[in-house]
Amino acid sequence: MRTLGWSLLGVVVMGWGTARAQPAPVDSLPPIPPLPASPAPPPAQPLPPLLPVPANEPPLAEVPRPQPTLGIDYDPAYQYLPEYLPTKPRRDDACAPAGRWWVTPALELGWMPRDAVATDLRVRFNDPAGLWTNFPRPVLPTAGTNSGVFGAGMSLSVGRWMGTNNIHGVEGNFYFLNSGTTYDAFIPGYVVSFPRSGGSVAAQILPYPPAFAPVVVGTFPFTLDTLFATVDVNYRRNMICTPHARLDLVVGYRYAYLGDELYLGDRFDDYNDYRHNRFTVANHFHGGQVGLAGEMRWEGWFVAGAAKIALGGTTPELTTTGVFAGAEGQVGNRFRRLGALDQDERTELAVLPTVNLQFGHQLGDRARLFVSYSLAYLSHVTRISNATRPGFSALNTNDFWVQSIGFGADFRF
Repeated sequence: MRTLGWSLLGVVVMGWGTARAQPAPVDSLPPIPPLPASPAPPPAQPLPPLLPVPANEPPLAEVPRPQPTLGIDYDPAYQYLPEYLPTKPRRDDACAPAGRWWVTPALELGWMPRDAVATDLRVRFNDPAGLWTNFPRPVLPTAGTNSGVFGAGMSLSVGRWMGTNNIHGVEGNFYFLNSGTTYDAFIPGYVVSFPRSGGSVAAQILPYPPAFAPVVVGTFPFTLDTLFATVDVNYRRNMICTPHARLDLVVGYRYAYLGDELYLGDRFDDYNDYRHNRFTVANHFHGGQVGLAGEMRWEGWFVAGAAKIALGGTTPELTTTGVFAGAEGQVGNRFRRLGALDQDERTELAVLPTVNLQFGHQLGDRARLFVSYSLAYLSHVTRISNATRPGFSALNTNDFWVQSIGFGADFRF
């Protein structure tokens, strides 16, 4: 019993101590004092002025270079500068092929449609003194002669990209093809000479006296020549560029010339005798053009091409000099003045599409060789066959085409 009493007393004492240790209610706690305010930062002070550059200071002493170890003349603790500026590589984002400039010459072998003189031409001979007024005018046997279908020429393309990524650029292209044939002709009762004394002198056609005319035949050469040339200047803008191909938009201006010339003498030389006696029909085309140009490359080979179309006008022009001034064409048994000689110049709407294809092989990064095919078509031109028809009262027009195979090289730098 005594032990139980002492146990009950200990439980009572422990419970009373635990109750005294419980925290007081919140409402009975004292208020929390406010925190002290932070001190204000000191005012900003102005920076001190820059020190002047020291003048006439001796150079710093060179840091001694450590001795190479193990035969290697390099220390990673030092910075080494190259002895020269390394070559700047082509930018990875530049559209190929490499180079900002390009020059592309080529030899052209081409074909043009035949065009023949419509009739024999009756011309006048040189008679400034009027000694041969009563003599009949000579007739040149030109009917049916043509300038031939094959000719040779050249082409040249020059261009430059305006930026380092080869996106915007300008280019100029030149192309010409010439085809000519020389014929041997004769005139009964006349003599034709080509004197050269101290310079260029026009061909002379003189009649023989009537007593000798039946037994005298004058022989001479005459030439029919055709020249086609075109020049265009374009702005190029890249549209598609991949590691192995590109496609550009082309916008620009094109001029084309087509001329037929009939003149006395052989192919012209340094004396330019042909200019004194010639019959010329020239066509001038001016127009704006638009097109596409591009290429594909694989394993050192490439295929390139361009297709353009120009819309503009063609103006034919007829010129006669020397014996051809006032020429007449034969109609039946009579000769009539050529109606084309009396026509004024006029311009006709025309279209000029061109196509060029190249296939070649790359020679390094800056040069390549190729073979090419070119085709040009002009919808309205006047040929010598139109101008030498005495029954025509106007300069009629027809179409014209020229195609060629080229052998050239492309250089880029």
